[in-house]
Amino acid sequence: MKGALSRRLGVAMCSGCLSKMVEIDRLKREVGKRDKRIAALEAKLGRQARTQAERPFGDSTPSSKEPFKANAPEEDRKKRGGARVGHCGHGRSVPPPTGEPEPLAAPLVCPGCGAPTESHKVEERHVRDHIPERIVDRTILVETRRCRACAGSFEAEVPGVLPRRKYTNQFLADAAAEHYLAGRTQGDVCSRFGIGAGAFNGAMQWIAELLRPCMDQLVLRFLAAPVRFSDETGHREDGAGCYSWLLSSADASIFQVGKSRAGAVVLDLLAPSLEGVARLAGVLVVDRYVAYGPLPFHLQYCFAHLLRDVQALAKDFPEVPEVQVFCAALASQLAAAMRLHCRPLPDDLYYPQATAAKSEIIRICTAQARHPGVQAIQTIFRENSHRLYHWADDRRVPADNNYSERSIRPLVIARKISFGTQSERGSATRSVIMSVLHTLRKQGDSPAEKLREALDLHARDPGTDIAAFLFPARPPQPQLRCGPATVPTLLPR
Repeated sequence: MKGALSRRLGVAMCSGCLSKMVEIDRLKREVGKRDKRIAALEAKLGRQARTQAERPFGDSTPSSKEPFKANAPEEDRKKRGGARVGHCGHGRSVPPPTGEPEPLAAPLVCPGCGAPTESHKVEERHVRDHIPERIVDRTILVETRRCRACAGSFEAEVPGVLPRRKYTNQFLADAAAEHYLAGRTQGDVCSRFGIGAGAFNGAMQWIAELLRPCMDQLVLRFLAAPVRFSDETGHREDGAGCYSWLLSSADASIFQVGKSRAGAVVLDLLAPSLEGVARLAGVLVVDRYVAYGPLPFHLQYCFAHLLRDVQALAKDFPEVPEVQVFCAALASQLAAAMRLHCRPLPDDLYYPQATAAKSEIIRICTAQARHPGVQAIQTIFRENSHRLYHWADDRRVPADNNYSERSIRPLVIARKISFGTQSERGSATRSVIMSVLHTLRKQGDSPAEKLREALDLHARDPGTDIAAFLFPARPPQPQLRCGPATVPTLLPR
């Protein structure tokens, strides 16, 4: 190496000088690598500091991600949240099996020929039941009787337990409600109920297959509603990115996991019920996502998303008077339009105020403007006027998509604490069970109790129409009417 270096320099050098030059080159290379590592660490620290100061998601940052509350005193900002180090928490302990075996008699008369029966054998059957806040292991003595005339054997039916199942219907319904409705993690539910993850997944998949026909009923309810909502959020399936969709109304919630964020996911779900329909009456409240455009609905864009864009424009140009005046005036009217839906006003007061707010928004967005940012906001309102003012024509339609944002929150929380699902079947299971349980809660039923009754019916008669039992047919809902009318507010404030 020293000879090569000497030839490259074109001079004759002693061995000591060559050794020093080699060492200098080595040190320079090490210093260069160290400088690159230091620069990378400094950039990383800079990003972390900037994230803390600027909030990770900008104007869309939820309150849980804020570094601290804006009005928090200085001493509170220095406090560290969470439990103390070393705190073991408080867990639930499952009591041991208790109680004596429960004898259960078989029919005394042969169901086939009507002849008397005689006792043939008694077998033990172990099932696990769920009594609120307590798990009980029960031993049931199931008697089998034999017909003296035809020699047929008949065993007693275990009430509230499906054939060849270890867990009672109450146990399965409560476990499903805890996981898919209350939002507890699968590990927490399995620990509290004393059931393995494999057994839990198998039971939930079986329940989802039983409830799958209910999805058609939920789609019909969604399409018949005069006011509908939709939103989507990210989802993970076996580590791969996909999307979870929510279609909701005042009395139905449909969760659907799709491979993409394309509108084809919703069309595939609704297609069987939309054959030959060009456009449905009623309104679908959405954000400004373009995938909703091809759907056969009249759309209402969310004013909260538009307000966020207006506020961002005001922050970007704090020194431009035109921008500040425009944003202040438009933001005030957008906020007033969203508040109208929550105010308990009679129709003769609501509709004049709604018309006045609509007229003012149109005036602001059609006025002459010179700033490109103002012109861009105005263009949105001018080009989408047919999708912005349904709330002014019918008070059942809100000017924001907050109802859908709150309805999809359980799915977002489930994704954050469980990292999604592990298979396509797991995604389908979650979609079906969440849709059924959340819809049952909307129609005023106790979801766990109603699901238990459905499982009991299926145990007694496997041919029972579960969809008709859970979601009986109702008279047609009144469609959305444009113009002032006395219409009750269907959605909760």
